[in-house]
Amino acid sequence: MINVYVIGSGIVGVSCALNLLEKGFKVTLIDKENSVKETSFGNAGVITRSSAYLINNKNLIPNLKKYIFNKNPAVRLNHLYLIKNINWSRQFLYQSLEKNQKETLAILIQLFECH
Repeated sequence: MINVYVIGSGIVGVSCALNLLEKGFKVTLIDKENSVKETSFGNAGVITRSSAYLINNKNLIPNLKKYIFNKNPAVRLNHLYLIKNINWSRQFLYQSLEKNQKETLAILIQLFECH
C-alpha cells in the first residue's frame, strides 16, 4: 500500500484525500492548525450550485474600460501579466460572451450533480 500525505485540510485537500482513499491509498491529511478553521471554515466545506459564480461573465466586456485602467476597486489588473499571457487573456474574454457562459454554467452544474 502506498502512503500519501495531503497537505491542507480545506475542501480541496479533503476532496483529494477522499479520492485517494477510494483508490486504495493510505492517506494522511496534514494541516497547520488542529482546529481546521482556515480555507473552508466559512462555508463548512460545502460546495453548492448557488456557489457557482463566473468572474468572466457577460458584464466583463462592458466594464472592461474601468478594469483596464484599474478604476474599479474590486478588480486590479497586472498589465504585464496579461500581455505575457495574451492567449489566456483572449480566451478569458471570449468565455465571457453570453453564448459561452451558458455552456460553462451547464458544465459546472454537471460537476455539482456528480456523485
